[in-house]
Amino acid sequence: MATVIVEGKMGGIVNVLVDLYTKVVTQAVCGPQLTDGEKEKALNIVTADPRVQELLDRGAVIDLVLPMYVTFSGVNQETGEIEEITETWAQMWINLGNRQWGVQVDLIRGKVVNLTE
Repeated sequence: MATVIVEGKMGGIVNVLVDLYTKVVTQAVCGPQLTDGEKEKALNIVTADPRVQELLDRGAVIDLVLPMYVTFSGVNQETGEIEEITETWAQMWINLGNRQWGVQVDLIRGKVVNLTE
């Protein structure tokens, strides 16, 4: 799978998931974007991470900051039933020369979950 980000003429962002083997779009998300507060929180979290700070100290630049919707199963504490839970995280890209890192930020728990080149 790959995530493709497309910006429309009116500034709206569409996230598209593409199956790289079949070359078929499996999902397109063009819903709400992160609020300014969520973007600020994501940037504060990511710049506090020592791995990211090391990249920034070397001249890296944080590029796009976009929503990422994470869905998982959890137990409802009141009913004991298993339910589907969706959280809004942030994803962003860090560029340094011709290298790029993808970052996933858990806004609820306040931490960088993944940093991958």
